[in-house]
Amino acid sequence: MAPLPKLAVFDLDYTLWPFWVDTHVDPPFHKSSDGTVRDRQGRTIRLYPEVPEVLDRFRGLGVPMAAASRTGEIEGANQLLELFDLARYFVQREIYPGSKVTHFERLQQKTGVPFSQMIFFDDEKRNIVDVSKLGKKEKGPTPEEAIQKLKETEKILIKKQEFLEQKIQQELQTAKKHGTKNKRGDRGKVPKGKDPGGKQGLLTLMFKVWAGSAALQALRRKKRLEQQLAQTDGTLSTLEFQREAIENATTNAEVLRTMELAAHGMKKAYQDMDIDKVDELMADITEQQEVAQQISDAISRPVGFADDVDEDELLEELEELEQEELARELLHVGDKEEEPPVKLPSVPSTHLPAGPAPKADEDEEALKQLAEWVS
Repeated sequence: MAPLPKLAVFDLDYTLWPFWVDTHVDPPFHKSSDGTVRDRQGRTIRLYPEVPEVLDRFRGLGVPMAAASRTGEIEGANQLLELFDLARYFVQREIYPGSKVTHFERLQQKTGVPFSQMIFFDDEKRNIVDVSKLGKKEKGPTPEEAIQKLKETEKILIKKQEFLEQKIQQELQTAKKHGTKNKRGDRGKVPKGKDPGGKQGLLTLMFKVWAGSAALQALRRKKRLEQQLAQTDGTLSTLEFQREAIENATTNAEVLRTMELAAHGMKKAYQDMDIDKVDELMADITEQQEVAQQISDAISRPVGFADDVDEDELLEELEELEQEELARELLHVGDKEEEPPVKLPSVPSTHLPAGPAPKADEDEEALKQLAEWVS
């Protein structure tokens, strides 16, 4: 008989109940008078029918149990465990967004149970695959460690490039040097007839052969070094590509985690609102605005006793008053008192003093005008 696990870990959504807590139902939850669990909309919520029996069986075997869920509705998930009376089965709960690997690592730290002695129930294959790798091999390097290692290797290859380029130049200079000596070998040749035994000619020939061989060897070494340099260039390009890919993947993963948290935050912010409620609220606002406008119109409308009087009668009465006033004015047209005559200034009786002789004409002209005015 196989040994029993030391810890049984259960997922929540689509493992204990047939829905996603953060999507398909509307927290908070409550238990109705008939004993059923309902959400805020009054919808009935149920477990999978086999769940209580399975949990009782594990507890009967003495196997501790834990809950692990990546749901963003942490409060709602814990509330359902309490309402369904399932919280008493679990010695540990890891309920929060993230990775199931993180959940299991924390469970291992809290319980001390090795990964190899845990059993996991989950509806998503990716979670099972990720968790199944725990405890089977050493943890691989983190993205940061991999990037650092690639950078160190790139530095080594760059130094190797510089070394190979330097060696290539040295071999090229060696080939040029010996090739030049081969061309200038005839300068040491003894003129014909001056070397009876031909020893000098033989030495010259041997020197040419040696110089040509040294130049060829240098060129061969240069060729091999160039091949190594090309391979190093290709390897360096591959490492740079890998490093850039890991850096991009790390950035993308961080962006996705941030977007996931933002999505859960937005869902939390709108959990008490839906489009029907918004439409209902806007309709109420519109209705209240119409009522306010009606009240304003009613307040500004003139009211009082004047509203009971016919306006035509008022106009007729005004016209009669105007006719009476006109008739009264016509009767008293001849009775007006005559206006007193205009009082003219009196003519002085004394003689005016004689002015200077040059002004006689001017004085006469003034008297003439005064006489005309009086008459």
